[in-house]
Amino acid sequence: LGENVAPVVLPVSMAGELSHPRMLGQITANDEFEGKNLLLIIEDGDGLLEKRDRASSVISDFLNIVDGLVGEIVNLHVIVTTNLQKKDFDPAITRPGRLHSILYFEALPYEQAAKVYRRETGEDLAKDKDEYTLAEVYALALNHGNGVREKAVTQWAGQYL
Repeated sequence: LGENVAPVVLPVSMAGELSHPRMLGQITANDEFEGKNLLLIIEDGDGLLEKRDRASSVISDFLNIVDGLVGEIVNLHVIVTTNLQKKDFDPAITRPGRLHSILYFEALPYEQAAKVYRRETGEDLAKDKDEYTLAEVYALALNHGNGVREKAVTQWAGQYL
């Protein structure tokens, strides 16, 4: 996308609103976005990607905007984070030509996790196990000092579209 990008973080609850002219008008009327590639970032977008027999009809609206004429007009690009496995994606999402890429972030070997932890804290990571997710490393780093995150981190690694 280059340097000419206007990022917009969109709550997943508003993704279905993209098909409404009012929402697109608000996004495209912003002078800061004129002449730029519009990058929508939607976190925890499982409901936008999962098979329709389990998800809402928001998938159709979402795909019409992202992959349709409106998306082309506003030069729209989208990043959606999810914890779904690719097998759980709606087939319309994964059809050829629709996605640029699917990135899967697996747990880091201890050596890599320790480098990240050292970069963040200046200290060594205790070797409590052989692999750490990136989320775990950052949670440990935040808990190390005066960080605000104090809840346990689960053992999964997520995917990013």
